[in-house]
Amino acid sequence: MRRASVLRAVVASLVVAGTFALATAVLADDPVPVPAARPRPSETPAPTPTPAAAEPAASPTPIDLSGDVVVRARELATSGHRAEAISLLRARLEQRPTDSDARTLLGTVLSWEGDYPAARAELERVIAEHPGHGDATPALIRVELWSDEPLRAEEIARNALLRSPDDTTLLYLHAKAQHALLHDSDALADLERALRIDPKDQLAADLKESIEDGRRLWTARVYYTLDLFDKQNAPWNEFYLSLKRDTGYGPFIVKYWHAVRFDQNADQFEFEAYPRIRPGTYLFLMGGFAADGGLYPSYRAAGDIYQALPWSFEVSVGYRRLGFSEPVNIYTAYVAKYIGDWMPWVRFYLTPNDVGTSHSFQVGCRKYFGDGTDWVGLRYGHGTAPELLSLGQVELLNSDTVLFEAVKTIGTRWEIGLELGYARDEQLSGIELNRFTFGAGLSYRF
Repeated sequence: MRRASVLRAVVASLVVAGTFALATAVLADDPVPVPAARPRPSETPAPTPTPAAAEPAASPTPIDLSGDVVVRARELATSGHRAEAISLLRARLEQRPTDSDARTLLGTVLSWEGDYPAARAELERVIAEHPGHGDATPALIRVELWSDEPLRAEEIARNALLRSPDDTTLLYLHAKAQHALLHDSDALADLERALRIDPKDQLAADLKESIEDGRRLWTARVYYTLDLFDKQNAPWNEFYLSLKRDTGYGPFIVKYWHAVRFDQNADQFEFEAYPRIRPGTYLFLMGGFAADGGLYPSYRAAGDIYQALPWSFEVSVGYRRLGFSEPVNIYTAYVAKYIGDWMPWVRFYLTPNDVGTSHSFQVGCRKYFGDGTDWVGLRYGHGTAPELLSLGQVELLNSDTVLFEAVKTIGTRWEIGLELGYARDEQLSGIELNRFTFGAGLSYRF
């Protein structure tokens, strides 16, 4: 009977997920309207001939080519005046086509502007005239990397290293190309050589750390939560152990929960998966069971589908089923918006029962730091569905909860988590309890 209930719950989750996927496919595939690009000077239509009686147009102001043109152009480009820098360098090359420094800088600035074909043409001309050019070669490798051509970037860097095997810039760029080609062992070999030559090379050190961090696919976590009450002496204790494995299809997690409340002990086993369906679309799938069916539901199942939308929105719909003595079905919807480093969000719950449908919600906001692995958050929840985790919480009429959360990484392997919360719980007996929550956890990547 329990297996049949779990199977029905999983099937219901997949039906909800499939329906939402069809509904969001049109939105996800419909690109955000973008204004038409302005024509480049070469694409501008020829002006209508001026009548003979009209006054002649004023001649353009000549470009000043005195002094060190390359230095002036570099100052213009690095101060946000790239168009003026490009015009100055092109005028210089009309006057002196053999100026390799001017042509190299022109190719570099064009690459900053995203005009990779034009940048490639200028830099290849320099290298054809001056093989192994010290500035043009790295600039061309970057053009190939930025234009998603890692194979060409690797070939150019490899050939350049035959001439200059101890050039740390070339070793770094060759490592970037190897990493883009998923040849991480070869990339690390390049970076280790670069750091032996120059131990202070920060770019090489950072890339090496990033690659090594990406190869750590396992995360072990332990978390403990303590709930204290003002009208009863016995606290509630709960902890869990989890092991996560990152895969090419998304992370997979197994968890073991243990709870101690009053004189009862309970254990629960659970799995979670976050498979990616396509860019911007992924699922949340969860299943679990408890052998005794006391504090925890005898089984639980959940399924959500998440979809990224234009303008940095993310939405989801989902379903949960909890196998208590009377099974509980919960339908949920979620909306989040990314605003810079901030993410406000809201989640709604509908829980049908014999006397109607209860409504619950959570609303919160997160602030991310650094590369997004560190964050703090605050959430508020009202109702009972967000708290349906154990038998004690099922016996609530209502609950208002405020929770502060924080996550901080330490180095590249460790992560600590903290939560502090307060809840006002209204029980079926009519007693109102003030609940204070303290939680802390530690994670290790390997």
